[in-house]
Order: sequence, then structure tokens, then C-alpha cells
Amino acid sequence: VSQSRYRVNISLLKELKKSPRKAQHALANPRKPSGAQVFGQAVHTAILEPDLFLHRFMEKPEIDRRTKAGKEQYAELEASGKAILDKEDFEACLVMAEKAKGSGFYSELLAGGIYESSWFVDRKGIRLKGRLDCWLPEKNIIVDIKTCETADERLFLRDIVKWSYHAQAAYYMDLVAHVTGRPVGGFVILALEKSEDRDMRAFWLDSELIARGRRDYLEWLSTGSYRDWET
Repeated sequence: VSQSRYRVNISLLKELKKSPRKAQHALANPRKPSGAQVFGQAVHTAILEPDLFLHRFMEKPEIDRRTKAGKEQYAELEASGKAILDKEDFEACLVMAEKAKGSGFYSELLAGGIYESSWFVDRKGIRLKGRLDCWLPEKNIIVDIKTCETADERLFLRDIVKWSYHAQAAYYMDLVAHVTGRPVGGFVILALEKSEDRDMRAFWLDSELIARGRRDYLEWLSTGSYRDWET
């Protein structure tokens, strides 16, 4: 089966949480990544695949786009295929990456990982897919990187449920377990603050939260009919 046939991912399941109609609309009308999503992708690349960062992203130069020459110059930059980041965001990516690299704890946490890997599973005729930030086969854990407004423990734990990160964790753990044949030992979220000090904190999701996330995503998965979604 072609990997392009694997349609259902965690983002689509979150739309199913709202309604099957919204999920079908999202599938038929893919959205252009938002500025926040592009920044998140840039942070991931800077930390996990630093050699590729400058090949995929560039800092927005000082260009007067009100002029004809400025518009033409900016169009050339867009045609390069690189995502264009504001100066502040570009520098933030480099600072976060350097901070993670310079920390013994975080560099050890990510060491030996398989980065940005895609996983595909056929579950009772439903084709599932997922893209993991970091799979650590030796440690048998998954690490997921999230940018956030605050890495304060109390507030971020609230965000985990608000943004269904616990459901994402359970979904990814089940994908990996299905492919490898062994249960995943743990799921860690590396939360990176957008604040000036670029604070970062690791959150190990406990078994109760993972179980809750599993119940949630399985409920969403049972909501819709997927037969007409295949291409």
C-alpha cells in the first residue's frame, strides 16, 4: 500500500473530536501552515536537524516591500523554497538550539534518537500515520518538542489537556508499539518557552494521563466513516 494512502493522523483526529464533517473538510482543504506552525517547525529543525536549518529557513532581510524592486526581491526569496522567519524568531531558534545542545540533561535526553520519522499502521482497515519528533529505540521513549508561552509546571500541565497533547502521546506510543511489537516505555514533552529567557522544561507524561489520552483518541477514531476518505 502506498504511504500516500495513509490519511488519518492526530491532527485529523482532533478535527473528528469536533465533528466528522469538520474532519472531512480539513482533509479536503489543507490549510497553509500558520506563522506559529512555521516557527515550531523551525525550532524542531534547529534542535534536531541543525545541519538542515539554513537549507530550510532564512532570516527576513530588510526589504521595502512597498517598492517594485522590494516586491521583486521578496518574491525571489519566496521562490527559493525556504521559509522566511522574522529576525526575532530566527534568532530565537538559534538560541533554543544552543541552549539544548549546551545542556547536559537535554543533549543526553535527545542523544541516539531517530529524528522526524514517519510511522504507518493499518488498524482494522483504517490507515493511520504519524510523524515523531524523536524516537529513542535504546531508551524506548518518545520525545516531542512543543513551543509554549510558559513552561510553568502547573500551567503547562493544563495546556497538555487543553491542546490534547496527552491524546497525541498515546496515539504515537500505540503506532510505535504496533510497528515494533513492544510497548513504548514513556513519552516526554520538551517544552520550550517563547519568552526572552527561552526557558525549557521536560515533562514525563504519567500512565494515568496516557490512558486518558488513549481513551480520547480511540473515541475520536470511532466517530467517523473513513471509507469515502481514501484516494
